[in-house]
Amino acid sequence: MKCLSILTLLTFGLITCTYSQDFEGTILYEVSYMNLTKEMKAMLPEENPKSIFSIKGAKIKTEMDMMGTKMIILSDIETNTSTSYTDVMGQKIKSTMPMEDADEVDIALVDGETKKIAGYLCKKAIIKQPDSPDVEVYYSEDLKSSAFSSMQSQFKKLKGIPLEYQLSQQGVTMTYSAKEIVRKLLDDSVFNPPEGDYKKAPVMPKY
Repeated sequence: MKCLSILTLLTFGLITCTYSQDFEGTILYEVSYMNLTKEMKAMLPEENPKSIFSIKGAKIKTEMDMMGTKMIILSDIETNTSTSYTDVMGQKIKSTMPMEDADEVDIALVDGETKKIAGYLCKKAIIKQPDSPDVEVYYSEDLKSSAFSSMQSQFKKLKGIPLEYQLSQQGVTMTYSAKEIVRKLLDDSVFNPPEGDYKKAPVMPKY
């Protein structure tokens, strides 16, 4: 029993040490789009939308507001879940799913190519995914987050938080570029679910 207690304390200490080295604070990204149709371009606002990531230990909160749609995503690597709260013109929908693991992702680090983003020197890497185009990423080794890397599982092999990266969905490429990085202590209440009556998203039938 004594050995078990010591082992528990050591394990807890290791976890605490790992999280204490992680970045805590907020990162503001500007989101730009590529491969849009004329109709889609006409629907976008003149200014690029912004996305705010609040990061603390095992938790991360993503906020985005665009064209009448507000989205908040709460992710927790300890429970391996990600819950999205979407408010589309007053219609509120909640959806929870396990965070995906991208084991097949291969990351090639590019020597000698760097870029300064939001005041941080970033290194370049190429993410190779099966059945998807290669993605360029610029990341900072001065910023680390277990939560961010797990939420965006294709970044798990990076040695820092990506400050510029791309995501592709349904033929549209979104580029996230960090504009402001603030290190600060965040209250746990930041990661509470948003207020309001969010209905569970209907389960899609499997064919």
